Amino acid sequence: MATGTDTPAKPKLDTGLSTRAVLLGAVFTALLGVAVPYSDNRLQGTWIDCCHLPIGVFFLFFLMVAGINLFLRRFLPRRAFSVRELMVIYTMMLVGSGIPSFQLTEYLFPTLSGVIYYASPENKWAEAFYRYIPDWMVPQDEAAMRAFYEGLRPGQALPWRPWVVPILAWTALALALFWTMTCISVALRRQWIEDEHLIFPLVQLPLDMVEEPQAGLLSPFLSSRVVWIAAAIPLLIHSWNGLHTYFPVVPGITLVWPLNQYFRNVPWNQMGPVTAFTHFSVIGFSFLLSTDLSFSLWFFFILFNLASVALYAAGVRVPPIPNYATKPEAALQMLGAFFLVCGYILYLLRGYMIRIVNAAFSPAVDAQDDEEPLPYRLVFWGALAGLAFMVAWCSLAGVRAWVALSSFLLLFMISLVLTRLISEGGLMFVQAPFTPVDIYANTVGTGWLTPREHTVHAFLQRIVMFDLRTFIMPSFMDSYKIAHETGLSTRRMMLPFGLAILLSVVFSYASMMWTAYRFGAVTLSGWFCKASPQQPFKNLVQLLTDPRQPTLAGWVFILVGVAITWALSMARMRFTWWPLHPLGYAMGPSWPMIQLWFSMLLGWVFKSVIMRYATVTSYRRARHFFL
Repeated sequence: MATGTDTPAKPKLDTGLSTRAVLLGAVFTALLGVAVPYSDNRLQGTWIDCCHLPIGVFFLFFLMVAGINLFLRRFLPRRAFSVRELMVIYTMMLVGSGIPSFQLTEYLFPTLSGVIYYASPENKWAEAFYRYIPDWMVPQDEAAMRAFYEGLRPGQALPWRPWVVPILAWTALALALFWTMTCISVALRRQWIEDEHLIFPLVQLPLDMVEEPQAGLLSPFLSSRVVWIAAAIPLLIHSWNGLHTYFPVVPGITLVWPLNQYFRNVPWNQMGPVTAFTHFSVIGFSFLLSTDLSFSLWFFFILFNLASVALYAAGVRVPPIPNYATKPEAALQMLGAFFLVCGYILYLLRGYMIRIVNAAFSPAVDAQDDEEPLPYRLVFWGALAGLAFMVAWCSLAGVRAWVALSSFLLLFMISLVLTRLISEGGLMFVQAPFTPVDIYANTVGTGWLTPREHTVHAFLQRIVMFDLRTFIMPSFMDSYKIAHETGLSTRRMMLPFGLAILLSVVFSYASMMWTAYRFGAVTLSGWFCKASPQQPFKNLVQLLTDPRQPTLAGWVFILVGVAITWALSMARMRFTWWPLHPLGYAMGPSWPMIQLWFSMLLGWVFKSVIMRYATVTSYRRARHFFL
């Protein structure tokens, strides 16, 4: 019987950060860490974690929502996972997903071993640059590196000792880079999510999947017939083409149309790669974009290629940028666009930057950062500490401190713009067609870099700068957006995110080592284990023997990129009808747009027609269909 002093028990607050959610997120992250290197390199099928809506993450999340949690809701409803718990699991996987793939592991091991294995008397790598490689940066056991590529003999133990020092050194650098990007993402969060209200297209699908059911056991999205009909279309087509792969007698359904074969004559053959790829997921996500952005993405891809034809016909020649498919005149215009877009982002961020600096130097000032993932004071000093560590690391390797600082600042400039393209543009993967040394080559030349600096940059760029399609900043931004929409505490999520990063590093390292030594890297991925480990050192030899000189054309195209981006931005601000978006120009004919332009075109056509002729109800059904 209740007494007068009894008070009703307070309902337990669902924070989402339950032990079981964190543990399950950790298990799934570790599973992806093991699966990605094996799948990408041994099975050599679809790369399962190569973008910012990774197949591997989505598959496990779908299994969780439509399998495990559906079972719990049906038979053990009190044990079912809440929306917030499901989002904890998803964001942990998302943050850790890029590390086993392009962000670190699949470039790290083949590059460190490939510099030894692929050296030969013909390429003269040993004579050209071996003396400039610090002993602690690369394993020194030639037999162990040969076994990495050719496999271990039966009964031979995995030679892990030569790897210990180099891997610890590179892991320390990578963690410092991840930490610095974390601090930058915190500085961006409020401006992009709460002030500018960017749409973050890539988070819409997982959010719709976990929406509370209005009736039954599944969310309205997963309960919709339209969704399942739409999902069946690519499933059936790809399954049919899978049968065609294994049984050629079954006719295939064409989804890729190479178009360069129709432009073989000069000057039309000067276009970059033009292939119409049909990516159903990209068609769907382009439906979420504003029509001006989706239009601009494919329009500028075509325009840049036509411009290359016209420039060649006019006799304009620009030195190529190594290892990228983008034409150099287009890449340099993109670089100019990146500079301007980065400046604009920082200009909009100036208020929060001032607040962060004030919090760093005046602890008594109320920074109003209680809702932020990290206190502003920690963001400021943490970013500086991470940057200082990376500069010190490079200095220990023989790079002058100001050169290292310049390279990392350029990396962060590129990363900031690419993150914006994902957060606002919904691009599933992004890539800039230039690295810091490419920027030096086209602005001030490369002769001022010492041979040791060139050598260290060859490793540094290939491992953490060259291919940013799965870098960690967009994953953090998407996670903050999900937390904002579901009421999760981002500050409480930072420790699980850190756990996900560490698990991803450890398990992907183990998987990559086992896979390579078990099967031999020469039998694995043609890109990660054969082409990629040789590219940076072929370029290095060329730069050491023939340093690049700056050209007037390089500066002209960079300034053209700045001017056009500024003009597009001004026109978009002044004219509501203006159809061209500066981010479409900034993305240009880069490798992602080579892959995605045709699907973007289809998505834009579908959305334009539906918006013109459909009712509100029909538009909502169409949104479910395309998602």
